[in-house]
Amino acid sequence: MKELQEQPTNWKRIGRNALAYVLGIGLGAVLVWALWLRNRDVPNFWPEGMARDKLVRSEIEENGLNKCYLTCLETNDSLLRVSFKKADIKFPPIRREPYPIYRVSTSSLSGVKIRFYIESKDSTYNIMKVEDLPGTTKNHLCDCKGAEF
Repeated sequence: MKELQEQPTNWKRIGRNALAYVLGIGLGAVLVWALWLRNRDVPNFWPEGMARDKLVRSEIEENGLNKCYLTCLETNDSLLRVSFKKADIKFPPIRREPYPIYRVSTSSLSGVKIRFYIESKDSTYNIMKVEDLPGTTKNHLCDCKGAEF
């Protein structure tokens, strides 16, 4: 019977395998970044993108509650819609008949971080409630009578 011999360690082979492993992990990380994380805008065919486009195209309804919130936030409809372009919309929306209410978190250029609760209709929207988010530079104390949902 032939005795087993201990073979010497092949350090070149171990080094090549380790290098191939590190290059594979690096290439995978670059591909994940390039395909998923680089341009994080949600496309319009995803629910968040469709809701964002709908809000950007819609106009605010003329009523007392919306005027109260716009006055409290010191903004207008067009500036609000511009802030919706980069907003984070939480899904699923709050189910309410006949229209859903979306939770829209956004921040302005001045550092004001706000979450809106917006009732989105076909071509208009209503602001139902406004909350200041942690880390904002300005707190809003709006005494507007929000709708219950």
